Amino acid sequence: MSSSIFDGGFSAFFGQATGFQSVHKWQARLAADSICRNRLIRIPTGFGKTAGVVLTWLWHRVCRQDSNWPRRLVYCLPMRTLVEQTERSVRDWIERVKLPNQPKVHVLMGGLSPTDWHLDPEGDAVLIGTQDMLLSRALNRGYGSGRARWPMEFGLINVDCLWVMDEVQLMSVGLATSAQLQGIADGEEREGRMPRPRRTWWMSATLREDWFRTAPALTNVQEIPVLELEDVERGSALWNTKKSLQIKPIPAGENRAGTMAQIIAQEHGGRVTLAVCNTVKTAIELHHALRRELQNSRVEIRLIHSRFRGSERRAWAKEFLKRESCGGDANRVIVTTQVIEAGVDISADLLVTELAPWTSLIQRFGRCARYGGSGRIVVFSPPGGDWKNDAKALAPYEPDEMEAAAEALQRLAGSAAPADIWRFEAEEAKREDGGILPRLYPYAPLHVITRRELGDLFDTGPDLTGAEVDISRFIREGSERDVMVWWWPVPDGERPHPRLRPTEDALCRVPIGEARKWLLSGSASARDEEELGTGRPSGRRPRAWVWSYLDGEWEELRQRHLYPGQTILVDANAGGYDDAIGFTGKSGRVRVDRTHVRGVVPDESADEAETQEDLSLGLAEAARQYKTIATHGREVAEVIRRLALSLGVKGEAEGRVFEFAGIFHDIGKAHPAFAYAISNRNGIPCEIPLAKAPEGCWHSAPDLFDHSPLGRRPSFRHEVASVLALMEAIWRASPEHPAMQGDEEGILEATIGRVRPAEKEKMAEVPRILEGLLKLDANQVNLVLYLIMSHHGKARATLPMSPRDQENPGPAGDLPIRGIREGDKLPELKLLDFSGSDFVFPSVELHLDPARLGLSCRYGPSWGERALRLRRAFGDFQLAWFEALMRVADTRASRICEPIDPLLSEYEAQLPAAGNEERSDGSLTEWIERSLKAVNEGRQAGQPAKGRLRPRAAARR
Repeated sequence: MSSSIFDGGFSAFFGQATGFQSVHKWQARLAADSICRNRLIRIPTGFGKTAGVVLTWLWHRVCRQDSNWPRRLVYCLPMRTLVEQTERSVRDWIERVKLPNQPKVHVLMGGLSPTDWHLDPEGDAVLIGTQDMLLSRALNRGYGSGRARWPMEFGLINVDCLWVMDEVQLMSVGLATSAQLQGIADGEEREGRMPRPRRTWWMSATLREDWFRTAPALTNVQEIPVLELEDVERGSALWNTKKSLQIKPIPAGENRAGTMAQIIAQEHGGRVTLAVCNTVKTAIELHHALRRELQNSRVEIRLIHSRFRGSERRAWAKEFLKRESCGGDANRVIVTTQVIEAGVDISADLLVTELAPWTSLIQRFGRCARYGGSGRIVVFSPPGGDWKNDAKALAPYEPDEMEAAAEALQRLAGSAAPADIWRFEAEEAKREDGGILPRLYPYAPLHVITRRELGDLFDTGPDLTGAEVDISRFIREGSERDVMVWWWPVPDGERPHPRLRPTEDALCRVPIGEARKWLLSGSASARDEEELGTGRPSGRRPRAWVWSYLDGEWEELRQRHLYPGQTILVDANAGGYDDAIGFTGKSGRVRVDRTHVRGVVPDESADEAETQEDLSLGLAEAARQYKTIATHGREVAEVIRRLALSLGVKGEAEGRVFEFAGIFHDIGKAHPAFAYAISNRNGIPCEIPLAKAPEGCWHSAPDLFDHSPLGRRPSFRHEVASVLALMEAIWRASPEHPAMQGDEEGILEATIGRVRPAEKEKMAEVPRILEGLLKLDANQVNLVLYLIMSHHGKARATLPMSPRDQENPGPAGDLPIRGIREGDKLPELKLLDFSGSDFVFPSVELHLDPARLGLSCRYGPSWGERALRLRRAFGDFQLAWFEALMRVADTRASRICEPIDPLLSEYEAQLPAAGNEERSDGSLTEWIERSLKAVNEGRQAGQPAKGRLRPRAAARR
């Protein structure tokens, strides 16, 4: 950025970014406060709310480089249609000002190729997404994200972030959830358990302070500053834009859409008419009726709602949902639903809308004459309060809020200009009881998440069936809860390819009730079959699958899989979608495109399956290299040291904690189950334990850990072995350490007793680095162990068995835990310390005591108790943030390719490039092309795919 712009202050910066010559006064006031604090922002539609908040953050965090401002701006929107537009604006502003260190912009929507936002915790970034995607991550259950990545995103999105909740009047319970999360974070900060600030700005034209009193954790609502227009700002032309208001009574009934279409056809005077319906069903009916009514005219008729795929929504933005498409040459009627209420930058000359709650009407009115001038508004209202007798006709709203809105419209006296609405509400506010305002702005969320419920979500381990905790009640209410559906042709007798994933273009939101009826009832109406002419036989369910984390493959859809936020793949030959109408649930064949699918990337694949080891292949330029445990451990320790330093992690001891965790994090890979999973060691002696090996040098995924002399270990997790090995080493070196028996010495002596190392178990010489570890206190040692345990997100706060453990009893009937049996041994290891000097980690025997309930006579507290103590000491947000930093360091170190491993020869350390560049997506490409060819020919492929997936235990379950 040029010094002249910076010297000109925020006004010059704003002008450079937006191209506007002047800044709204409210925007200037917001930017003038150099302290980042929680805020309520009540600004009318059309006054630049998005630009005001985004550019204020950019000004302070990036331009002024104020380290007290959070690194990440999390821009949360109620609907997907707003995300793309916000992204375009933010990218354009950043590009215009030519910042020297441009923050990255990441979009979080289902189906988008995963971004690396979670791998850059020290970088400035803007995250843009819907409340479903963002709030689910803030609750540790990220929709569309691999289970193992949930805690990583949970830590990063709740620490060092400024949340902007835009158009909160549309967020239902999501507003209360955001307020509770901020209140809990504020409490953690007061207790010294937030390493970096977390703040929230709530924003809406119709925002009410009393909405936030529904969140008990937000204890200082009355102290949160409210930013709104001052009197001097309420004299602009935009504020006084003329908008005539007419109320037309239309009875509820079968021909309601036809009556509405006739009126719209008569009133449409060219340019843009916007017709807003309350439900998707009504919008589709009105669209059909308008096509009949205007079939001989040149009027372009468009339908938009939330049940379209991304590919169709993307076309809208290019073709007509933009400011440039509202000019004099337009002759268009857009039929829509609530998706148009906020953020969409178009202006209608005529706005026609069904009666709706007041907050929705205000937002809809903002789409009329948005750029000034004048416009007309027509509201279709049931005569005589029909909503009182037929609430279903005006679903999804309640009769009381409809009645209040109808009364308010009558009192506006034919004008809906922003000035008129403000004067009406100001007069009502003067009344002692608030007048009609409490009825116009009701807010009573059905579910408000408590501290305890948030705490219960900290453990992300799956249960034995793979079922998931439903958090949707904290994100959206009632019928707004959706699943994500995408279509692809799957040949008969096959499952989808295990590396097949959707792009954002392929995904369509479907209400969970409609999805259940369509996908699990197995029936289609005779009328549906007659209309489409063909389809599946009545009674046959559509073929559909969901991804199984436990089994690492696509699993046939069952009732237990249908929960909000789930992503479902449906065979394109089963129908259910129409390009012009959106989701239908009717038989037929769905058009698909090659751009609707992609292959899974390695770190995504690793996070989506419990036993997947993609990150052990090495990443990027290091993908062809072998790496020893010693070298990789030291590299992780060095990366985490630099990362902790750049993020200002306080205290020398805390920094040492990360370094110790880095050095020891992968020692469990010396376990025979892991060591023998590598099928091609490139001549590297077996006594040199490896952490990384190139793709193609491993046994296949289904039996990856079944090749050691110890027998089958299908659920093996090396990080669990690492922790058990380090705990044994600490016990052998110092059983009285507070992190071991010393913390519970009295209780152990009085109850089950203590087990001390036998003479032969004691270390003749304790390595210097282990001596350094023993100088840490109990919490710090436990934190080292926790960071090691959680560095892949698959074993964290508890150590339960997996289904594969239960299916793998030993000769005596004993069961392993995460593939580790009592008495397994790790060989002696040569490791590298902080300085690069080698030391010997002794051979140890692994014991499963930490996985059992209660105290262990060997190690003292159980693993669950240790994790609970850490949560109390550091808080859930901070502990997950520490966990995320460890995982970032591990991933970054996995990309280090130079210098090659000094413990290996050049020949041993790296495979030649020839024949090793292509990853495992070759079979996926073949599968995609074959399935596309089959559907294009109008038939199913007759031959099964090569490498067809074999049934596994979970499929039988």
